[in-house]
Amino acid sequence: GGDGMNALLAAWEDSVIPLLRRFMEQDKGYFSQFEVDDFMQQIREQLLMGNDQQAKQIAMRIVGGAGSSIRFPTLNDEAANADADASAVRLDQVATGHYVQVQSSPFARDAPSWWCSAMQRTLGKVGRVVAVDPREQLVLVRFVDSEAGSLEQWWYNCTALEWPRVALDTVTATSAAATTTASAADSGGSGGGAGGS
Repeated sequence: GGDGMNALLAAWEDSVIPLLRRFMEQDKGYFSQFEVDDFMQQIREQLLMGNDQQAKQIAMRIVGGAGSSIRFPTLNDEAANADADASAVRLDQVATGHYVQVQSSPFARDAPSWWCSAMQRTLGKVGRVVAVDPREQLVLVRFVDSEAGSLEQWWYNCTALEWPRVALDTVTATSAAATTTASAADSGGSGGGAGGS
């Protein structure tokens, strides 16, 4: 119902509408500011009525052949993502000490500037929030690898994070065991990681 439509509109507002605006505004002589605003309003109205196909047709009329590279969110995506919405991490909800999970495929297209290839191994992993930077909209997440006896932390944009799907007590137990192992290793323990499982 209505939540799906709002989620669909939000998905378009995040990914498609800014792209269409940039496309129209770069061609100053062709589209007036009034036309840009009018087209965006038509798209929003179609999305709110659940007509994602009409919205896509309007967008394609604007961009023509360039539209083939755009990934348009659809109502079906958003229905499938309704529970993903519930699991999405928002900056105003996350705090130090919370457990978060890195999405297994966080980017529709190219990786953003804050991402580096070494972060690839954290996809799908659960970590603990160490810090939140609201100005940069980033969250510092710490991961403990009890088998390798290592600790690493990376800054993520909230869009790449979700609330963990696994039962939280499992995460907490695993993390507590890892912390104990890390502490033992830090205090000059006998070099090895945690015993087998």
